[in-house]
Amino acid sequence: MAKSPLNNGDKKYKKGDLLSETDWETNKYKSTSEGKKYVRHNIQDVSEVQEDDKGQFVTTLGDDEITPSLQIGKNPKFSSDSTIMENALRPKVRIARDTIRPRNSKNFKGY
Repeated sequence: MAKSPLNNGDKKYKKGDLLSETDWETNKYKSTSEGKKYVRHNIQDVSEVQEDDKGQFVTTLGDDEITPSLQIGKNPKFSSDSTIMENALRPKVRIARDTIRPRNSKNFKGY
């Protein structure tokens, strides 16, 4: 796995950070949707890094959501809904929100 020329491999993500596309594409994750038909999510479809007692994680965003740090003029917060709108063309169809964690550690790391 090649290291990014902008990062020496020591980047550690903190709560509230947005994952870089390079790091998102090169890392391995475990997901609450494992065992089901798994879809690799695009970086724009996941939240900022969040933390709990198990470590860091991101959650999937619905078509009607934007990551809180990009919500200008609003009080940014994560939705507590356990379901999301997968497709804006079908707003009444909702699917489970996916929680995605680093596979081999408690924290997301840069490469």
